[in-house]
Amino acid sequence: MIDFESFPKQGQPGYVALLNELASDLHAKGMKLYVSVQVRNEDFDYAAISSPVDGVVIMNYDEHFPGGTPGPVASQDWFLDNLESAVKEIPKEKLICAIGNYGYDWVEKPKKGKLPLGEADKSVSVQEAWIGSRDAEEDVDFDGDALNPHFSYRDDDNFRHDVWFLDAVTALNEMRAAQTLGIQTFALWRLGAEDRSLWRVWDMPGEANASDRLKDVPPGQDVDMEGDGEILHIEARPADGERTLTTDKQTGLIDGEEFKSFAGAVSRGALWR
Repeated sequence: MIDFESFPKQGQPGYVALLNELASDLHAKGMKLYVSVQVRNEDFDYAAISSPVDGVVIMNYDEHFPGGTPGPVASQDWFLDNLESAVKEIPKEKLICAIGNYGYDWVEKPKKGKLPLGEADKSVSVQEAWIGSRDAEEDVDFDGDALNPHFSYRDDDNFRHDVWFLDAVTALNEMRAAQTLGIQTFALWRLGAEDRSLWRVWDMPGEANASDRLKDVPPGQDVDMEGDGEILHIEARPADGERTLTTDKQTGLIDGEEFKSFAGAVSRGALWR
C-alpha cells in the first residue's frame, strides 16, 4: 500500500513512474499494489495512478480538520460528490472507498493571543466523543443537512469546544450512497476508533433492515478516567448503549439519531492519591 499525500504537482510524473515500476516488480512475484489518494486533489492524475495498480483507495473524509474551521468530518452530499467525481477517472473495479469512523474536537481560538498550553484541536475516537458528550451533559445532535453527529461544550477553563465525528450511522449512509454508484468495496479509517456496531452492517449495508442492527451499541475499548493518582477504583463495568433511528423514506438514508444511553460511558475509573 502506497500512501504519499503531500507533494507538489511537479512531483506527479515521478510518482506515477514509481507506481509503474513497483507494480511491474510486484506483479512479477504474484503480489499486488494498492495506492491511497486524497479526494478531488487537482494535482493528482487519477487515471494515470489507477492504470498500473490493483486498487485505488480514496480517502473520503476530512472535509474539515484540525487547525481549520470546525465542521462535518464528511457531510453526506460532500461524500457523494467526491465519489461521483472519482468514478469519472478511476475504474469502478479498482475503486475502494475508504470511510471514516472517528472525530475531531476543535477548541475555539481566543480573539487575541494564543491558546494556553494543553488546549488544542485534537482527534477523538467515536467512544471518546460519546464520553465527552456525557461528561459535558450535552446531547449529541445529528445534523439534518450534513447527516453527521456533533455537539458543543465548554471546558473547565471556559473554552468552547465543537466536536464532529463519524459513527456507524454515517458509515451505513455512506456505503448505501456508494452502492448506488456501483461501488461495492470499502475500507475503514481507523480500526480501534470505530463505533463497533459498524461490524453488524459492514458486509450487508444494502439490506433493508440493516439500520435495525445499529440500535444496540456495544462498548469500545476506551475508559472514562477521572482524577489522578496511583489507586484505581472501578465504578462500573462496560455496558451496551441504545439509540433510536429515523429514516428518510425517499432517500433510504438515516436522518435522525438519538441516544438513550451511551455504550461503555458508564464505565469509568477514578484515581486518588
